[in-house]
Amino acid sequence: MTRTGRSPILRESRCLPNSGVSIWLSRVRLKFLPSKSLSLRMKLLVSLAAGVLLALLSFFGGIMQFIFGGVGGVPPGYPAADHDKFLTEKAATAKPLLAALREFHARWETYPASIEEVRRLVPTLPNEVNDPTAVNGWSYSCLAGGVGFKLRYRLGWDPNLIYEWDGHTARWIFFPGDGTEEREIRLEP
Repeated sequence: MTRTGRSPILRESRCLPNSGVSIWLSRVRLKFLPSKSLSLRMKLLVSLAAGVLLALLSFFGGIMQFIFGGVGGVPPGYPAADHDKFLTEKAATAKPLLAALREFHARWETYPASIEEVRRLVPTLPNEVNDPTAVNGWSYSCLAGGVGFKLRYRLGWDPNLIYEWDGHTARWIFFPGDGTEEREIRLEP
């Protein structure tokens, strides 16, 4: 402490009144730095700290990419195959929705025209907050004439798992989203 009762490190502290949020700035005077080069030294110190932080974030982001297979889920190059365990588990989440759609068709001889009608069929399934066109993660679209439908589940940024019913044949399709062809796969949820 100095004679004034202040710490020798803290030189000045003030509030910016017009910032909307009170931001406290502290200017630190280090004994080994001349006062004129303080702003340059502080800029260098802040730049160095930001660089280290960015390097750490990049490092941990790479680890997350490696461990979890990409940001937001399945990477586009996912090797989907028949009876894939992960995709079978995702396909099983469509069972209540598929049962409700079959029941609707048995009663009305057509499939629902919109997602709102589908939501009324299965009110117990959660609706997606981020995707108003999805029920329990599955987006719904009716084929022309109401003869069939498609359900689409986003597995990640690009990849999708698709269930397609054309009125006669059911198909599970993996859409990789990386420019390669979508492929039909066999799943038994």
